[in-house]
Amino acid sequence: MTLAIVASVPTFFGDPGREAVIIGGLLLMIWVADLPSVPLLNRVAAALAASSIYIYLIHWQIFRPVDDISLPLALLASLAFGIAYAMFVPPPGRQGGDRGGAVVHPSCSPRLAAPIVATRFIGTSITFGRDENR
Repeated sequence: MTLAIVASVPTFFGDPGREAVIIGGLLLMIWVADLPSVPLLNRVAAALAASSIYIYLIHWQIFRPVDDISLPLALLASLAFGIAYAMFVPPPGRQGGDRGGAVVHPSCSPRLAAPIVATRFIGTSITFGRDENR
């Protein structure tokens, strides 16, 4: 996998700095099982991850007007507005219903609708299976 990443990413974007960051991030995800972190950083990362779709959807409405003032301020404002927007919008599928918001076709049993998740890592390979705890 490492060889495939190192062989395929360079020259893909035409920006060596961006390609180095992408290669480094992919290699970290493959080879480093745990990264120690502080709880505050974990909370910030969780908020950004949970809000990422909303940040993506509204960032140009925020970024463009603030970009003329300051580029770092435009980035921070886009992130802040995206996180705030995510706090006030209900998650998809949670508008009501007696299934807790899950959208499942009546012909599907809950057992068949259970998501397939990665349950265990063995070396560098991933074993996939059904999540039996759901």
